Amino acid sequence: MTTKLYPDYKQAAEEISTGENVFYSDNDLSDMLNEAVGTDQFRFAIMKLNSYLLDAYMIDFIRSENEAQGKGYKIATDEERIEITAKRLSRKVWSTTGKQRKVLDTVDRAVLPDVIKGAYDRHMIRSGLLISFLNKTPLSKCLPGAMVRVDVPKMIEL
Repeated sequence: MTTKLYPDYKQAAEEISTGENVFYSDNDLSDMLNEAVGTDQFRFAIMKLNSYLLDAYMIDFIRSENEAQGKGYKIATDEERIEITAKRLSRKVWSTTGKQRKVLDTVDRAVLPDVIKGAYDRHMIRSGLLISFLNKTPLSKCLPGAMVRVDVPKMIEL
Protein backbone atom coordinates (compact mmCIF):
# COMPACT_ATOMS: atom_id res chain seq x y z
CA MET A 1 0.00 0.00 0.00
CA THR A 2 1.34 3.41 -0.96
CA THR A 3 0.60 6.69 0.71
CA LYS A 4 -0.21 9.67 -1.45
CA LEU A 5 1.54 12.88 -0.52
CA TYR A 6 -0.79 14.96 -2.64
CA PRO A 7 -4.39 13.64 -2.38
CA ASP A 8 -6.56 13.38 -5.48
CA TYR A 9 -9.10 15.87 -4.12
CA LYS A 10 -6.42 18.60 -3.97
CA GLN A 11 -5.44 17.92 -7.59
CA ALA A 12 -9.13 17.98 -8.56
CA ALA A 13 -9.61 21.26 -6.68
CA GLU A 14 -6.72 22.82 -8.55
CA GLU A 15 -8.19 21.65 -11.86
CA ILE A 16 -11.64 22.98 -10.95
CA SER A 17 -10.30 26.35 -9.78
CA THR A 18 -8.28 26.94 -12.95
CA GLY A 19 -10.64 25.24 -15.39
CA GLU A 20 -13.18 26.78 -17.70
CA ASN A 21 -16.02 24.43 -16.73
CA VAL A 22 -18.73 25.39 -14.28
CA PHE A 23 -20.40 21.95 -14.12
CA TYR A 24 -18.73 18.61 -13.40
CA SER A 25 -20.72 15.38 -13.70
CA ASP A 26 -20.35 12.58 -11.18
CA ASN A 27 -18.43 10.60 -13.81
CA ASP A 28 -16.01 13.51 -14.38
CA LEU A 29 -15.44 13.79 -10.65
CA SER A 30 -15.05 10.04 -10.34
CA ASP A 31 -12.22 10.17 -12.88
CA MET A 32 -10.61 13.17 -11.14
CA LEU A 33 -10.87 11.61 -7.66
CA ASN A 34 -10.09 8.01 -8.72
CA GLU A 35 -13.13 6.73 -6.82
CA ALA A 36 -16.19 4.88 -8.13
CA VAL A 37 -19.46 6.82 -8.18
CA GLY A 38 -21.89 5.78 -5.44
CA THR A 39 -19.30 4.43 -3.02
CA ASP A 40 -18.59 5.80 0.44
CA GLN A 41 -15.05 6.63 -0.70
CA PHE A 42 -16.49 8.78 -3.50
CA ARG A 43 -18.81 10.62 -1.08
CA PHE A 44 -15.96 11.21 1.39
CA ALA A 45 -13.70 12.45 -1.41
CA ILE A 46 -16.46 14.86 -2.54
CA MET A 47 -16.82 16.14 1.04
CA LYS A 48 -13.07 16.74 1.25
CA LEU A 49 -13.09 18.37 -2.19
CA ASN A 50 -15.96 20.71 -1.22
CA SER A 51 -14.25 21.72 2.00
CA TYR A 52 -10.88 22.22 0.33
CA LEU A 53 -12.37 24.24 -2.55
CA LEU A 54 -14.04 26.58 -0.09
CA ASP A 55 -10.98 26.93 2.15
CA ALA A 56 -8.27 27.20 -0.50
CA TYR A 57 -10.04 28.77 -3.49
CA MET A 58 -13.23 30.28 -1.99
CA ILE A 59 -15.33 28.23 -4.40
CA ASP A 60 -18.65 26.82 -3.21
CA PHE A 61 -19.27 23.55 -5.06
CA ILE A 62 -22.95 22.56 -4.96
CA ARG A 63 -24.97 19.54 -6.05
CA SER A 64 -26.70 20.15 -9.34
CA GLU A 65 -28.12 18.47 -12.41
CA ASN A 66 -27.37 19.17 -16.04
CA GLU A 67 -29.70 17.91 -18.78
CA ALA A 68 -26.82 16.85 -21.03
CA GLN A 69 -24.45 15.39 -18.43
CA GLY A 70 -26.76 14.23 -15.62
CA LYS A 71 -26.12 14.70 -11.93
CA GLY A 72 -22.98 16.32 -10.66
CA TYR A 73 -21.64 19.45 -9.00
CA LYS A 74 -21.29 23.03 -10.16
CA ILE A 75 -19.54 26.15 -9.02
CA ALA A 76 -22.15 28.28 -7.27
CA THR A 77 -22.84 31.84 -8.34
CA ASP A 78 -22.73 34.63 -5.77
CA GLU A 79 -26.54 34.65 -5.50
CA GLU A 80 -26.60 30.89 -4.93
CA ARG A 81 -23.83 31.14 -2.35
CA ILE A 82 -25.83 33.64 -0.29
CA GLU A 83 -28.94 31.44 -0.36
CA ILE A 84 -26.97 28.27 0.40
CA THR A 85 -25.14 29.89 3.29
CA ALA A 86 -28.38 31.10 4.85
CA LYS A 87 -29.94 27.63 4.55
CA ARG A 88 -26.84 25.84 5.89
CA LEU A 89 -26.50 28.17 8.85
CA SER A 90 -30.17 28.09 9.78
CA ARG A 91 -30.14 24.27 9.58
CA LYS A 92 -27.11 24.17 11.88
CA VAL A 93 -28.67 26.64 14.31
CA TRP A 94 -31.95 24.72 14.33
CA SER A 95 -30.18 21.42 14.90
CA THR A 96 -27.91 22.71 17.65
CA THR A 97 -30.65 24.68 19.39
CA GLY A 98 -33.03 21.73 19.24
CA LYS A 99 -30.46 19.43 20.82
CA GLN A 100 -29.66 22.03 23.46
CA ARG A 101 -33.36 22.46 24.30
CA LYS A 102 -33.85 18.69 24.65
CA VAL A 103 -30.96 18.48 27.09
CA LEU A 104 -31.97 21.56 29.07
CA ASP A 105 -35.62 20.47 29.28
CA THR A 106 -34.61 17.23 30.98
CA VAL A 107 -32.66 18.96 33.75
CA ASP A 108 -34.44 19.40 37.09
CA ARG A 109 -33.61 22.98 38.03
CA ALA A 110 -34.79 22.51 41.62
CA VAL A 111 -31.94 20.13 42.48
CA LEU A 112 -29.18 22.25 40.93
CA PRO A 113 -26.78 24.16 43.20
CA ASP A 114 -27.26 27.95 43.18
CA VAL A 115 -24.01 28.48 41.26
CA ILE A 116 -25.18 26.22 38.42
CA LYS A 117 -28.74 27.63 38.36
CA GLY A 118 -27.43 30.91 36.92
CA ALA A 119 -25.65 29.12 34.09
CA TYR A 120 -28.73 26.98 33.47
CA ASP A 121 -30.94 30.08 33.31
CA ARG A 122 -28.56 31.80 30.86
CA HIS A 123 -28.55 28.74 28.61
CA MET A 124 -32.34 28.50 28.72
CA ILE A 125 -32.71 32.18 27.83
CA ARG A 126 -30.17 31.93 25.00
CA SER A 127 -31.91 28.85 23.65
CA GLY A 128 -35.30 30.52 23.95
CA LEU A 129 -34.08 33.64 22.16
CA LEU A 130 -32.67 31.62 19.27
CA ILE A 131 -35.87 29.64 18.90
CA SER A 132 -37.90 32.85 19.17
CA PHE A 133 -35.88 34.57 16.45
CA LEU A 134 -36.06 31.52 14.18
CA ASN A 135 -39.77 30.95 14.75
CA LYS A 136 -40.68 34.61 14.92
CA THR A 137 -42.87 33.71 17.87
CA PRO A 138 -43.16 35.56 21.17
CA LEU A 139 -40.37 34.69 23.58
CA SER A 140 -42.89 33.77 26.28
CA LYS A 141 -43.99 30.74 24.24
CA CYS A 142 -40.39 29.46 24.00
CA LEU A 143 -39.56 29.51 27.71
CA PRO A 144 -42.30 27.50 29.41
CA GLY A 145 -40.28 26.62 32.53
CA ALA A 146 -38.53 29.96 33.04
CA MET A 147 -39.44 32.11 36.02
CA VAL A 148 -39.84 35.78 35.15
CA ARG A 149 -38.94 38.29 37.82
CA VAL A 150 -41.17 41.35 37.78
CA ASP A 151 -38.74 43.57 39.72
CA VAL A 152 -35.96 43.31 37.06
CA PRO A 153 -35.97 45.50 33.93
CA LYS A 154 -36.37 43.42 30.78
CA MET A 155 -34.47 43.67 27.51
CA ILE A 156 -37.37 42.08 25.65
CA GLU A 157 -40.94 42.69 26.71
CA LEU A 158 -42.60 39.33 27.36
